[in-house]
Amino acid sequence: MGKKPTRVFSLGGLEVWGGSLNLWEKAGEPPNFFLSVNGKLPRGVQEKEALFLHEGNVEQGLQRLPDIRGLRAIVVEWPDFGVPSFLTRRYWEVLAEYLREKVGCLYVGCDGGLGRTGTTLAILAGLWRLTDSPVAFVWERYDLRAVETREQEAYVASVMPQDC
Repeated sequence: MGKKPTRVFSLGGLEVWGGSLNLWEKAGEPPNFFLSVNGKLPRGVQEKEALFLHEGNVEQGLQRLPDIRGLRAIVVEWPDFGVPSFLTRRYWEVLAEYLREKVGCLYVGCDGGLGRTGTTLAILAGLWRLTDSPVAFVWERYDLRAVETREQEAYVASVMPQDC
């Protein structure tokens, strides 16, 4: 079934939701931006409205990001229960800045809405300095089952700035 959409936090004018990518319609108003971390295009988004990132094209994608008009989704190929080791701290910092400046309502989702979604939510919360403990923050505000593996916890820590 998957995790139902949950409003996790807001930051200024940005609302951040998480859940199963297949259930986003249950959130009510559609978000204006998706961060799909299961490699799949969200329902209702056309390919031309998405930036697909995978190992080998991340740098080019980051360079194009500010200039893409009509962008509604970033789609990342990320293995279930794994981590996207090809996504560096620099990727997450550029993405976090872009989302904060350009997006009003963000929906983060994967198939089940837990591991990859929770990992992404924790990274964004940490980079935006909402907490000193990003994984615990997501467990408290979103779901205790989020960030499913030790590898995902370690990945969150690895992309945090040194002063976090």
